[in-house]
Amino acid sequence: MTSFSKFRDDLGGDVSDQLASLQKEVAVLRKQVRKQSSQVYDDASETIADLIDSFLTNTKGARKELYSKARFVEATAKDNPVATAVVGFTIIGLLIALFSSRR
Repeated sequence: MTSFSKFRDDLGGDVSDQLASLQKEVAVLRKQVRKQSSQVYDDASETIADLIDSFLTNTKGARKELYSKARFVEATAKDNPVATAVVGFTIIGLLIALFSSRR
């Protein structure tokens, strides 16, 4: 009976040691995951910032042209209010006809 109790104590000690070892490994793994997650987040943030800068740089000319055209349309609409109203009513009428014909 004594040998069984000694075996049980040895087995219990081994399990405790293994459990403590596993807890240490889990702690190390958690640190590694946190570090890698932080690096991935930083890399993704930097990549997104670079993409936005690239997009803004590449579309600068198109945006200037679009703003220029918008100002031209605005000036034309202010200079010709009757024509602007006619065009607006025509577009509204076309949209109403388009949506009512789909039924």
